[in-house]
Amino acid sequence: MSSSNEKLTDHQQKQGQASPGKTSTEDLPYAPEEVDYNDEKDPMDEEYGHAAEKRKRFYKTKRFWIRCALITVVTLAIFIPLLLIVILPKLVQSIVNHSTMSMTQLNMTDATETNVKVSLTGGIANAGIFPATIDFPEPILVQWEGKTLGKMHMSSVSASGGKADIVDSTTFTIVDKEAFSTFAKAMLSIEDFTWTLTSTVEVRAVGRTIKDIKLEKTLRMLGMNGFNKVTIDSFTMPGDAPNNTGAYVRLVTSMNNPSPIGMTLGTMVLDMFYSGTYLGQVTAKNAVLIGGSPSPLVLEGILFRQTNQTDLDNISVLMSNFLAGKVTMTSAKGVSVKPDGVNAISWLSNGLMALTLNVPLQSPVPLNVIRDIKINDMGMIFNQTSPFVPIASSNLVTAGFKLPFNITVGMQNVSNTMSIVYKGKTLGDIDAAVWNPAQSDIGAGLIVFSLPPSPLAIKEDAKEDFQQFVADLTVMEEQTFAVVGLASAISTTPVGTVKLTGIPFNSNVTMKGLNFNSINAAVTDVVVAGGTAEMITMNQNVALPNPSMLSVTGGSVLLTVFDEVTDQYLGELSIPNLKVAPGPNPTATQFLFHPKNETLRDEFLSLYLTGAVFPLKVVGSEDSTQVGELKKAMSLVKIASTAPGMMPPPKLVTSGVANSNLGTLLGNRQSTTTVNMINPLATDLFITGQVTQVKWRGNFFGEINAKYEQLVPANGAAATPSLVLQHPTGVEFGLFLTSQFVTTYPMIALAGAMVPFDLDVLMTVRVGGPNGYPATIHYVQQQEILTKMSLFAPTGDAPVTRLSKPKGGRWKDRVKVVKSVKRKIQVASRPAPSQSQQSKEVDHTPARSTQAQPSDNYDDFMEAGVSKEAKVMHGKSQVQSSIFSPDTEIIPKVKTISRPVGKPSNAPLNTSTFTGIGLDEDLVKHMEGKLRVSQPTIIQQKAIPVLLGPTRKVGDDIPKTDTDVIIQAETGSGKTLTYLLPIVNRLIESETSPALDLESKRAIGTLAIIMTPTRELAKQILQVLETLLSMPASSVTGKKRSHWIVPGIVIGGDKKKSEKARLRKGVNILVGTPGRLLDHLQNTQSFNVQSLRWLVLDEADRLLELGFEESMTAILKILDARVKIAASVTSGNDTTKVWPQKRQTVLCSATLSDEVQRLAGTSLVDPIYISAKKDVASTKGEIPSSELTIKDEKQQFSTPQQLKQLYVIAQAKLRLVTLTAMLKSAFAPKGLNTKAPKVVVFLSSCDSVDFHHGIFANAGKETKKEVSQDGYFGQSFNDEDEDDEKKDEIPDFVSASNRIDARAITDEMYKAKRETERANARKARAQLSLKGAILPDVPLFRLHGNLAQNLRTDTYFEFCKAPSGVLFATDVAARGLDLPDVSHIIQYDPPSDLKDYVHRVGRTARLGRDGEAVLFLLPSEVKYLELLTAQGLPNQEVSVTSILMKLAPPKSTEYQQPATDIQNSFERYNLHTPENMASARGAFWAFVKSYATHPSAEKHIFHIKNLHLGHIAKSFALREAPSDIPQPKKKKGKNGLRPGGREEEDETRANRKSQKEREKEERAKPKIVLKRKNDMSEFAVGDYKSLVGPMLKRKKSKK
Repeated sequence: MSSSNEKLTDHQQKQGQASPGKTSTEDLPYAPEEVDYNDEKDPMDEEYGHAAEKRKRFYKTKRFWIRCALITVVTLAIFIPLLLIVILPKLVQSIVNHSTMSMTQLNMTDATETNVKVSLTGGIANAGIFPATIDFPEPILVQWEGKTLGKMHMSSVSASGGKADIVDSTTFTIVDKEAFSTFAKAMLSIEDFTWTLTSTVEVRAVGRTIKDIKLEKTLRMLGMNGFNKVTIDSFTMPGDAPNNTGAYVRLVTSMNNPSPIGMTLGTMVLDMFYSGTYLGQVTAKNAVLIGGSPSPLVLEGILFRQTNQTDLDNISVLMSNFLAGKVTMTSAKGVSVKPDGVNAISWLSNGLMALTLNVPLQSPVPLNVIRDIKINDMGMIFNQTSPFVPIASSNLVTAGFKLPFNITVGMQNVSNTMSIVYKGKTLGDIDAAVWNPAQSDIGAGLIVFSLPPSPLAIKEDAKEDFQQFVADLTVMEEQTFAVVGLASAISTTPVGTVKLTGIPFNSNVTMKGLNFNSINAAVTDVVVAGGTAEMITMNQNVALPNPSMLSVTGGSVLLTVFDEVTDQYLGELSIPNLKVAPGPNPTATQFLFHPKNETLRDEFLSLYLTGAVFPLKVVGSEDSTQVGELKKAMSLVKIASTAPGMMPPPKLVTSGVANSNLGTLLGNRQSTTTVNMINPLATDLFITGQVTQVKWRGNFFGEINAKYEQLVPANGAAATPSLVLQHPTGVEFGLFLTSQFVTTYPMIALAGAMVPFDLDVLMTVRVGGPNGYPATIHYVQQQEILTKMSLFAPTGDAPVTRLSKPKGGRWKDRVKVVKSVKRKIQVASRPAPSQSQQSKEVDHTPARSTQAQPSDNYDDFMEAGVSKEAKVMHGKSQVQSSIFSPDTEIIPKVKTISRPVGKPSNAPLNTSTFTGIGLDEDLVKHMEGKLRVSQPTIIQQKAIPVLLGPTRKVGDDIPKTDTDVIIQAETGSGKTLTYLLPIVNRLIESETSPALDLESKRAIGTLAIIMTPTRELAKQILQVLETLLSMPASSVTGKKRSHWIVPGIVIGGDKKKSEKARLRKGVNILVGTPGRLLDHLQNTQSFNVQSLRWLVLDEADRLLELGFEESMTAILKILDARVKIAASVTSGNDTTKVWPQKRQTVLCSATLSDEVQRLAGTSLVDPIYISAKKDVASTKGEIPSSELTIKDEKQQFSTPQQLKQLYVIAQAKLRLVTLTAMLKSAFAPKGLNTKAPKVVVFLSSCDSVDFHHGIFANAGKETKKEVSQDGYFGQSFNDEDEDDEKKDEIPDFVSASNRIDARAITDEMYKAKRETERANARKARAQLSLKGAILPDVPLFRLHGNLAQNLRTDTYFEFCKAPSGVLFATDVAARGLDLPDVSHIIQYDPPSDLKDYVHRVGRTARLGRDGEAVLFLLPSEVKYLELLTAQGLPNQEVSVTSILMKLAPPKSTEYQQPATDIQNSFERYNLHTPENMASARGAFWAFVKSYATHPSAEKHIFHIKNLHLGHIAKSFALREAPSDIPQPKKKKGKNGLRPGGREEEDETRANRKSQKEREKEERAKPKIVLKRKNDMSEFAVGDYKSLVGPMLKRKKSKK
């Protein structure tokens, strides 16, 4: 058993080693097939208890697979032949039967009667899984509806993947011609059709060819469906057909072919029809129908001429619809098809003839036939009986038209229905459907016709809009509206006479408006026709110029008339039937004159009778008309006009007779006079009294002051009753009468002489008779009134008048007068000499003249009201003289320029906007909201594009580079905004630059410096700049755009310490005065100007005049050395795209002098010169004299056209009361809507400003002695240096132990001092504006260079904010300051420089507003007007009498007493306290010294020798002229003594010195030289000789 087990184990091991799990057949002792392990078990397994291994399955054996292979081979050998022979043909036939055929494109070409070439594109689907080739050995028969159409051969088709593509070209042979013709008709008209294709094919597949396969397929294709979507892309008529047969026509159509069948038609002929009318025949050459897509066809032919009216009506509808853009369905029928262009194909032609095409005729784009309508003239008749249905008409309407036809068209008649559209609102409809003749020019594209009178029916909801439309046409220069409607025309054409109806039009029409608010209505033929107690009736012809072609008829109109200057009511202007046609429109009107202001009433009548013009303003209102459509228009009417006086001026007084005797003449100084009067009016004139001043050769001769009643009939004459002529009293008249008058007219002593007198008449009258309109007439006649005068008139039994003693004056003068009178009486009592002796005596009598005495009349003293302290001044008593003593001054005649007040020359323009000239939209909106500025002025429109630099969006003619600029423009034209806006605009644009940190732009330093001559101007510029920089957040980005731009100011009088702190932090735009700016540049190290890009020199001429030339030169040198653009700023050149690459210098001034030209030549590089009156021009390195010099003889200075410039020649003693009367008249109560005036009075010195401010504020009050405020007249209360604050020093001798106590005491003293200063400052600020008794409720301000800086600033801003007031100022307020709403400028003292005249008057009439400037002159200064005339400055005289008349009580002509009362009030104010008297004396001498500041060229006008010092004293309310010139006081030292240590002598002791001693001391004093360049217009003090000027030494003549 063991051996057997071992053998078995070895056997098993061999099996396992051979292949684990498998039985190795090599080691078995038997063959494998001998043992079947599946059926038997090994007995050894059972014997040894081991499980025998399982046997394999049968299909896993090799034997099984060998058997299967043998069986397969036998089977294939039997069945494959059977399959190829029997089964494959059946299978192929089945696949062919189940396949489908389609045709995507079938194009037919070269058609003939029997065949046609076709190109096939299609495919076969479901062609089986085996690749195969299909051959067509036989033709394919094509059948349709059971009829064989024809046959065609096809090339082989290869199939793969179950599909095959068909691409073949073959010939289709027509088998049945009739059937094919029927099919052609159907194919063109039906929606789809089906072909049946039959044939026998061969299929090559799997290596075999299967023949005799039957092919029978149905092919469904889309038909052409009658080309149901035919469109016309173009419809034109190129011209007329020959022989008047019609018109050529050309259509470009698009025929939509939905069928895949394409066809080359060749030449196709169609007939056209519309609504049964045969239109004509068209031909398409080379016509091709493209399968499955639109086919363009060009059809050309002739539209036949129609003669039948029905056909013409159809043609009219067809053409009208086409021109109006409407759709018109036409039809076309086929005639023939000739593929070769010659021979027709019957089957194709038959098919086409059976087709009717429906063609919608419509223009593919709107034609806009009528365009550019121009209504050359338009009439509108408004009728009160038919409201809002005016009658509109036009004699000439021109319309441009463009027809899409190039045929002959003549429009004979037109009719229209239209609507007026204004601002998007349809106002009403005009129905002008009546046929009107018309003329047309087809070549020019114009038609001219008229609009017959047609009602314009205003829509109910558009009545207010129509009122606005009429109002705009009335007051605007031009107006644009739209006319929308339908036009019709009867036209002759080559196809017949047609009616073109319903042609739409929509065109804007621009018409010139009446522009009533800009015209000047000329008034002619003014006749005073009557008068009642309420009014004067004047008939006058008014020319209403109508610059437009608009005619308006509006019924009766009643307009209101105002004075143009004072805006006060004058009366009404009645127009019975308003008819305004193009042209001058002379209209008969009636002026109902009844002003509410009596002064204005009298001035109007006086000017009328003296031949002068009176400016008027005619204003309408809603009550001016009863026509509803015109009410709003009338409310906007403001017509400027002038009422002319009577020409030639009539002579109210023709002659007179004066009788007197020498006794009465020298005694009570009276003569009896009779005057012959004429009445030039067309109504009665009832005289109730007169006040007449009589002058002879400029000398006051007497006055008639009489109340009487005298009726002068219309256009008649009458003599007055005997009147008393009161001659002046006093010594002067006696001397004048005996020495000049009697010697000139010796016949007076005998029978009398004819003497020419000058009359100044104030006559109280009633116009229209005794119950007429009361008025006062001021009338002046010079050297014309010949009065027969006799000194020895018979006196009858009247007692001889005792000769009265002359009073006043020196006793020598009185004795001289008495002797002269006695001598004249003796001469007069002698017998009369013969005529020859008399003439001889006259011929050889030398002319004698007397020099006017320097003193006033002494016949009227007034001692009342003078304080005891003031009775003695300068060692003599104070006396009061009259201001109305005889005037012996002769005023020379000077020619002046009289310029009517014109349109504003410095107003903003309507033709441009700030955005239009390139400014940022957000900045413009902000400026409109804050500054109320919406339109640029002329200088802004020219200069801003230049200053915007390369980033500008306008001004292509200006070089796209940054350059220096010179800006010259008249005052008030907006120069400040001209340079500020571009700087701010370019700074905010730089925010998008990545080169700058937006959050730290302040640290970049100063980018712009603006240099000004005065502190007030600097403050004003800073205020405007801060307003511009307070921009809100952007509407686009939502961020604030200017938050990083920091403005600042450095001026004298402010704390340098604060300024230095601001400069250290960074100021981007700096405004300053030259002195303080130079100080910071030299001493403030933190002042960063390295990035400076802009330097502005504002008011450059004033900078030079004030002596800043050296400072500016130093500033420019420092800036040139420091301004180096940092590399960090310009990296990438990002900012330089917006900012200037180098410093840009801008020089601004209203006047340009030689000094300014020299400054421009040294500080500017190749500047551009910009003027409001000239084009922008480059100077190319040189400043052309033709542009900038002011030395030519033409007009050199310019003032605004709307500025009214006046002058007053007043005697020195009347100056103060004349100024008072002018101010009281300006602030007199006026209408409710009249704005209170603001007046600036310019004076020559600071002392004069203080005096006039004080006297107007305090005269007439119960005055109290005021305590002077420290610092009010001096420098700033808190003016400190930035480094060393002012503190009291502790003396060196104070010991160390006591230093603490001394320091504490010093601090307490310093605090107390500062508190006192603050209290004084508060008190001074409270007195910035005072109100007095002379001008009640009128704030009074003052401004001059000696005021502390904070008070100057506060005064300036307070006056700007005040609604009204008077500002007394020196020339410190004359330059650059924008004082809002200033209506009057009074130059009480003439300027020392002629340029200052322009700047002074420039404070008013700014930015297009009205203004008035008055210049005061002494009689000795009249020739100053010649200088103004030479400069082209117009002036008009205003008499002193007319001004003083405004002081007269109501219904009275007496003005001397009110004027005298005002003068006495002023004089009592001066006498009240020594301080008041000292102020008046200081102002007096300041005025005298001001004469020294005038240039040498004006010394012949302003010379101290020409001054009557006594009369000058009167103008300062002094009763006598001061006897000495005050010298400046020297400052005292700390010990109370003057420098040198000597004690001050007592004044009374000094006054007791002799005159020689005082003169000796004066000569020993050092002379003070006057420097005009540095006096700041506040005059320095000099001695008498320096004031008098050069003296001329006369050589003694040898006897």
